[in-house]
Parts: sequence; C-alpha cells; structure tokens
Amino acid sequence: MNWSKSAVDTAEVRRISRRFRLDALASTILARRGLGDGHSVLYLLEEDEHFLHNPFALSGMAAAVQRIIDAVTEEQPIMVFGDRDVDGVTSTALMVDTLREMGATANWRLPEGDDPYGITAALIDDLAAAGVQLLITVDCGVTAGAEIAAARQRGIDVVVVDHHEPSAEVPDAVVVDPKLSGSSYPFVDLSACGVVWKLAWALRFARTGLFGETVCLLNVRPLHDSVVIEAVRLTNLVPGDRLFETVNPGAGAPAVERLAEFADGCQIVVYDEPLVRNLLARACGAVDLEPHDLATDVAKMHPRTAGQSLLQLRERSKLARYRDDTLTELDVLTELFSVVVVRRHPELIEQGNATLDLVALSTIADLMPLRDENRILVKRGLRALAATERVGLRELLARVNLYGKQLTTIDVSFHLSPVVNSAGRMGEAPTAVRILLTRDQAEANTLADRLLELNRQRRSVADQAWTRVQAGARSSYEGTGGKLLWVIDREVPRGITGMLAARLMEAFRSPAIVVADQGEEASGSVRTLPGLPVADILGPVDDLLLRWGGHAMAGGFNLASAGLTQLAARLGRLAETVDAVAAPASAMREVDAEIPPDYLTPEVWQTADLFAPYGAGHPPLAFLMRNVPILQVDLVGKGQPAHAKLLLEAGGYRWPGLYWNAAKKVGTDFAAGDRVNIVFRLTRSHYAQVETLQLTILDLER
Repeated sequence: MNWSKSAVDTAEVRRISRRFRLDALASTILARRGLGDGHSVLYLLEEDEHFLHNPFALSGMAAAVQRIIDAVTEEQPIMVFGDRDVDGVTSTALMVDTLREMGATANWRLPEGDDPYGITAALIDDLAAAGVQLLITVDCGVTAGAEIAAARQRGIDVVVVDHHEPSAEVPDAVVVDPKLSGSSYPFVDLSACGVVWKLAWALRFARTGLFGETVCLLNVRPLHDSVVIEAVRLTNLVPGDRLFETVNPGAGAPAVERLAEFADGCQIVVYDEPLVRNLLARACGAVDLEPHDLATDVAKMHPRTAGQSLLQLRERSKLARYRDDTLTELDVLTELFSVVVVRRHPELIEQGNATLDLVALSTIADLMPLRDENRILVKRGLRALAATERVGLRELLARVNLYGKQLTTIDVSFHLSPVVNSAGRMGEAPTAVRILLTRDQAEANTLADRLLELNRQRRSVADQAWTRVQAGARSSYEGTGGKLLWVIDREVPRGITGMLAARLMEAFRSPAIVVADQGEEASGSVRTLPGLPVADILGPVDDLLLRWGGHAMAGGFNLASAGLTQLAARLGRLAETVDAVAAPASAMREVDAEIPPDYLTPEVWQTADLFAPYGAGHPPLAFLMRNVPILQVDLVGKGQPAHAKLLLEAGGYRWPGLYWNAAKKVGTDFAAGDRVNIVFRLTRSHYAQVETLQLTILDLER
C-alpha cells in the first residue's frame, strides 16, 4: 500500500493522555501529528470565544476604529471596496452590514467584468467625484501604495483591512493586516473576512465606553517574609507595561511611589480587596487606594467561586491546563477581567456569533489553515451558517440541499462556496454581495437563480478552457524540466485563471501560472507548492508588473499585454535557477493510527470528531486496519457504476465502506470473501435524514 505510519514515542503518548485527559487513540494521533503542546491541543478541543485573540492586538486596529467612528459621527460618505472571490464578497458584506448597523452612510463596490484586481486610478477618480471621504478596502489594498497615495491627494482617507502579504512599503493609510512586519498579533492566517470580523468586534467594543481607556490590574501576594507587588496596564484589554516589586516588611515606601506613578490616571482593579490591603499594609503601611474588587463580579457570574483565591481559581482554569509555561496569579487576574468585561456586554458575543456564518464561509473557501483561532471561528461559524438569518444564504443553502443539515467543511467547499464564487469568476461579483445583504425573500430567490445559472456557465467555461490550456501548459512544463509551467492565452476568461492554475498545479505537480491576455492589459494567477513561494516567482519579474500580491502559495498580478513576451522569457530564465519543488503524484499517505479490527466500534467516531473540523493544513484522519474480511461487494454510481461499496466486518459490527473510483479493481485487486488491509477515513452518510457511520476507503491491498 502507498502509506506510511511514522513511529511515536509511547512516553509522549502517555504524557499527552495524562495532561489533557484524552484516550490512547486521540493521544497517539496528537503525538504522530506533532500537536502535543498545550497551544495546539487548546485550539483542537476548545471553542469558547474567550480563546480568540484580542482584535486590538492587530496593528492599526485602534486607529481604524477611531477613524470609522469619526466618519460615522460626522456623517461622512464611506465606500467599501472589496475583491471578487468568496473572501472578498463576504468581507464586503460584513463590513457594509457593520457600518450600516452603526448608522453610517456606506456604499460598496467590487471589480466587475474584466476589471483588474484591487484599487485603480479609475476607481479613485470615481470616488473623488462622488465625494467619498473614507475608503475602506477589504481583502485588498495592502500592496496598493501608489493608488492610496493618489486617494490621499484627492482628500480621501483610507483604511486597509487585508490579509495578503504586504509589499516592502506599507501604504500611507491605516492598515489592519495580521501579516504586517513587526505585528505582535499571534496568528497570521486569518481570512480577510476574519480580519473584518475582528474590526466589527472592535467597533462594538468601542460602544462599551472602555475603548481607549487604560486600567491597572494589581495583585499583591506573600513571598516568604516579603510581599510581591505586580501590576499590568491594559488598554482595550491588551496587556501593556508591567510592574514587579519585591518588598521587605516596612521598606515599601519607594515601591508604593512607583506603583502610584505606574497606575496614575487609571482605574485600579484587584481581586479580594481586603487581602490586597492587608498585604500592602504589612509591607508599606497604610496605602491610599480606591480599587475595584473584581471578586464581586466573578462571584456574581459564577457563585461557586465566591471566597476562592486567585491560586484556587488558577487550578480551575482551563488556561492552566493548556499553558506550556506557568500561569501566574496576575495572568489569572488579567483573564478574569477580560471575561467579566465581555460578559457584561453580551452584544459582543451575540452579534459576533451571528456574523460568523460569513467568516466560516470565507475561511473554508480561501483555504486558510484550520489551526489556531481559525478552528474556533469555523466551528462556531458552521453552526451560525446552518442557522443563518440571512435570507439569501438560507435560500442558497436550500438550493444546494444543505438547509437544515449539520454542516461540514466539505459541504461548504464542494457545494456552497463554488456557487458564491461563480459570480466573481463570471464578472458579476456584486450579485454575490447582494444575496448576502438582502433582507427580501423575493430578491433572494431571484439572486439565487442567477448565481446557480452563473455556476452552470462557470463549469462550462472552465471545462472548455481546461481543454484549451493543457497543450501550452505541457509545453512550458517540459521546457523547464517540470520546475515551472505557464500558459498565456487570449481566450481564457480572467475570472477563471486562478481555478485553472490550481488545476494545472495539481495535474502536473508543478507551480503554475495562467495569464488571460485581455488586450491592453493582461491579468494572471499563480498557484504554487511549498519550496517556491509566490514572492519568489513574481518578485523577480516585479518590474514588468503593474500590481501583484497574494499569499505564500497563491497570488495574482496584472501587466501591460505588451510585456507578455518578455514575461514568458523571464519565467523561462527563472525556472533555470529553481530547485525542483514538484511533489510526486504518488506521494506517500500518512496514517494517523492503526486500529485493530476488534476495536473498531462507534466510539472511535467520537474520537475522530474531536479533531474536526478538517480542512487546509489539517487533513481528515487516516486510519490503518489489517486483515479485515470483505463480506460483500457492490458497484454503485449513476450510469456506468464507477465506485465500489464494500461490507466489512470489524469490532462485532458490519460496516459499509465506500471505495471511490474502484469499480475496475473489483475481481482483480479484491473481491467478496477476501481479507484485506485498508487505509480509510471515518465518515458519515446521510440519506432520508438518517445518518449512517461508514468507512471511506483510501487504499486497499490483499
């Protein structure tokens, strides 16, 4: 079989099991995937919104919030400009919804037809003529320095909300992008809609009255005969400067002065005020404090915590279980304060949860890695999507037979996002925004009809283009020894260059570039493999390009058509310097765990569910089982059956197993009555509202 099961350290498996209270199978999988640290396990197992990172940790967030508030207060015209793909469409809809909920005068615009990606001089002219005073770009803008400079010269302020790799020079604007150089934000792989969601949360937080306010959290604890004074300043719930003093009895006057200076102008917050006063008095004598005692708030939220110390609360804290370093009392106080503030303002949670439908859709469609906080956003977002209040999304879910279903990332990837994406690919991206924004059922019906028709057209156009580009792709592929391939074609629609590049990359296992030559200006897409990032492909030809940008593995660009011949020549020379990065089509499949047949019971599916949702950077679990008897084999599929449906016996149960595209293997590679080794995934099938546990077979040998 074409599979590999790496060795694991049994001591590491036991450590993971004890620390995180997991069974041996789950612990083995974590160890084999290298996910046994606290941070990784936290985001695999938890979904509480408190584990999401603070939006104000993003560079530029506070400035963006202030500029938007000023625009809304002064009733300035605002324009939201996004991109044409699912991420850009959802980002635009969420940003517009947020602004209008604030009472803003907000309009929106996306590239249409053969419009190029991103901000253009023509767009700036239009906005200036319309009197727009604030432009908010979503899913674009971080590389548009020249265009943003032109906007500023025309009196238009710009807030950039993006997630693409920034260029060397950051635009002269308020920029919110987790990939900014020097950013302290702990996670860089949010979708653009995820970044917009963070901005929307921050705008709601600004209405709590705490925006821009700094508080001083103070903890005092005994240390042998001394007293430790520790404090941290929080602004918008983000920890900043810290104070740490160890004070001997009676020698605390200088420390008190430093504390007073540190907390000057701030509300002081403590936990258990009587204890804090007593300890300060022991070290410093009488201290004039008027702190807020957080213990009262915590006890109201969780009555069972009344009378418990910070040390006792630390033992109850989930954070302590997941922290790979020591969780201090001041850390606990900081977390408690943040929880209390957020719980006092339920709109921060409720409105945030309701809009995660768009974040989940964008994160899955844009192939953002399902790790860190993206896992929480998608877990909660899939539930929000299934229960969405957007009439347009409900209608689309019904049209693709997903309404009322417990949604998975596969449902979204294969059935929903292609329909939403088809609007932009076929030059009608505004249609997708309208269906997300509409509150009218009749309009939703009309827009859904149009999106489904655009999706049918997209499939037809893509099939024709795929046939057309293969010869050119093979020619360049062979000319570079398989290191790089490109196609430049006048007949390829601009909207499907990314789709074609991705398909070529998968077919040839080589970085792929597809360029649509549209006359005076051409536009192209890049899809690449680890080992040759987009910047290493487009950077060397930067002087030929009008604009370019993207992620490490996917990007887009525009250039004058007159430069296409030179582009092809330069790509050929670039390929000569590239080390081979192609991955063999028959790459070994990694197995997460081996399951003895006697142990395959329904409970194993519960273990697999711990690791859901699956997606980019986090593939579904693959299991190995040996010597499994095949009781029955049937051929299934419409028309000429192409798939094999097996009935397998294991663990005292009879399990259906679906083996895709294996009809031709029946009778030669396997048959009823055989005992086989299989690599498989644990899946579920749904028919007539009945759920059945089944195996999806990936590989099989007698």
